Amino acid sequence: RALQSSAAATAEPTAIAGALDSVNSAIEARVDAVGDAFVGVIGSIRQVPILARWAWLQLSEPITRDLWATVTLQAGTAVLAGLLASVLARLPLRGWRDRLGNLPLATRVGAKIKASLADLMVNLLALTIFLVVTDTVLRLGNSTFLTRLMAGDVLTAVGCVRSLSAVSKALLAPENGRRRLVALDDGMARHLHRWLVWILGLAVYGHYALQATDRLGLPWTVEGFLTHLLFLVVTGLVILQIYRLRGQVSALIVHWGRTSKSAFTRYLPWQGLAAAGHHILAVWVAAVFLVWAVGVPDGAMLLTRGLVISLAVLLGLRTFHVWLEW
Repeated sequence: RALQSSAAATAEPTAIAGALDSVNSAIEARVDAVGDAFVGVIGSIRQVPILARWAWLQLSEPITRDLWATVTLQAGTAVLAGLLASVLARLPLRGWRDRLGNLPLATRVGAKIKASLADLMVNLLALTIFLVVTDTVLRLGNSTFLTRLMAGDVLTAVGCVRSLSAVSKALLAPENGRRRLVALDDGMARHLHRWLVWILGLAVYGHYALQATDRLGLPWTVEGFLTHLLFLVVTGLVILQIYRLRGQVSALIVHWGRTSKSAFTRYLPWQGLAAAGHHILAVWVAAVFLVWAVGVPDGAMLLTRGLVISLAVLLGLRTFHVWLEW
C-alpha cells in the first residue's frame, strides 16, 4: 500500500510538467501545420492541369463563351458610363484644386493640408460618381444577375484601390512637391506612390478577379492554389521594395532623429532603427504571409501585437538606459 501510494503521488503532474506538456503540444501542432502546408504545396502542383482544362472549356464551349461575352459586354458598358461621368465631374473641380495646390516654396503646414484635402476630395468625389453611375446602369439596364454579382466584385476592388491611391496621392503628392506632407524628395515620393498603387492593385484586383471567376465555375481547389500564389508574389514584391528602399529609409530615419525637437523622441534608438528597421519589417511581412498560408487562427494579429509589444519594451529599456546615463 505504501509503494502504491508513493507511485500515485509521483504520477500526479506538477505545474512545470503541465506547462511543458502544453508547450510540447503547441510545438507538435505547429509542426503538423507546417507539414500540412508542404503537402498542400505539393498538391497544388496538381491543380495546374485542372486550371488549364477549365480555361480550355471556357474558350471552346459555345455556352460558356457566350456567357463570358454577355458578362463582358454588359459590365463594360456600365463601366464606360461610370468613367465618362467621373471625368465630366472632375473637369469643373480641377481648376479649384490646382489653384489651391499652386503654393510658394516656403509654405505653412496649414496651406499644405488644405491643398491635400482638396486633392483628396476631388479624387474621392470622382470615384464616388463612377461607382454610383456604374451601379445604376447595371441595375436599370438589362443585365443578368451573374453580371451584377461579378460587377459588384469589380466595383469593390476599384473602390478599395482608388481610395487608397487617393490617400497616398494626398500625402505623398508625387506631382506637386510644394504641398507634400511627408519629408521626401520628388523621386522618392513618385517611386513610393507608384509601387504602392501597383502592389495594392495586384493584391486587390487579383483577389476579386479570382472571386469573380469562382462564380463562373472555377474549381475551389484551383482558386485556393491561385490565391496562395498571388499573395506569395505580393509578399515577395513588398520585401523586394523594402530592401530596395533601405538606404533612403535609413537616411530618412536618421534625419528625423536629428531634427526632432520632442522630449520623447530623443530617447528613441534612431541609429538602431535605421540599421535594422528594414530587416524587422521584412521578417514581419514574411511571417504574416506564412501564418496566413499555414492557416494559424488570428496569426497575423498575434504577430503584429507581438511586434508592437517588443518594440514598446525595447523603447522602454532604451529610455531607462538613457535616463541612467543622464
